[in-house]
Amino acid sequence: MHVADLMPTFLELGGTTYPKTLEGQELLPLMGKSWTQVLAGQAESPRTDKDYLAWEIFGNRALRQGDWKIRWEYKSIASPTGTLNVATDPSERRIWLRSA
Repeated sequence: MHVADLMPTFLELGGTTYPKTLEGQELLPLMGKSWTQVLAGQAESPRTDKDYLAWEIFGNRALRQGDWKIRWEYKSIASPTGTLNVATDPSERRIWLRSA
């Protein structure tokens, strides 16, 4: 789950939808997905294996799709950089591909 999922979750729980326009301006669609089925115990994740998430903060970035995640950490010595399978390695310790 991701912080981008909060707004769609709150909108669905509130029984409303996100507007397509505001004051005549077209709004960008929401990036997240609702957690309501997860919270109700009807699903394990709001995403499918085809969905992906990408993020960046302070120069550190990652892209995740299904059980796989590729990450790059800015000048990090303690944490590995590369491609990971987070389902079989939730602590992200075994890197499949190491970047230069």
